[in-house]
Amino acid sequence: MQRITEEQKKIAIENYAEHGNITKAAQAANLNRWTLWKEMQRSKVFKDSMANAKAAYCDKLEAILDEQDEVLAFSKVLPRIPLRIAYYDHEGILHHYIPDFIVKTQECFYLVETKGAGFEEMESAKHKARAARAWCNNVSGLGQTKWVYAMIVENDFQRYREQGFNRLVAALGAGI
Repeated sequence: MQRITEEQKKIAIENYAEHGNITKAAQAANLNRWTLWKEMQRSKVFKDSMANAKAAYCDKLEAILDEQDEVLAFSKVLPRIPLRIAYYDHEGILHHYIPDFIVKTQECFYLVETKGAGFEEMESAKHKARAARAWCNNVSGLGQTKWVYAMIVENDFQRYREQGFNRLVAALGAGI
């Protein structure tokens, strides 16, 4: 595995904070995406720095949600809130996934996951999305309230953010 220098870490963190895209961050630091991802998993400091970049994106999304007339309510899903969705990884190992937000509109509730560009292609993100869609279908079947899963990748968020939440999720194929 390629070793990452402190300078490469710094470049990757700064680039990810600016663009929210792990692929661009890896390219800027002259690394491949897999090497950067593995380093994030190994290094608590590095992982925390990258998490701070995601937190900044989530803050932007919260600000937009707060301004939208079509959003009746929203909440960040905190670890102490008992919403965990079970899923199995590619090796069949059970994990639990905590989505980022719940958003209530006139039409339905959305289970929202935010991702920096590039992260949506990871196998774990695909397994989580599949489990979240199944969870939404199952919960929707229990009552009269519809639940829809929406993964909002930061690049798409930047592109559609001015069009309103319902148009954003519709553009991403998650609308009702």
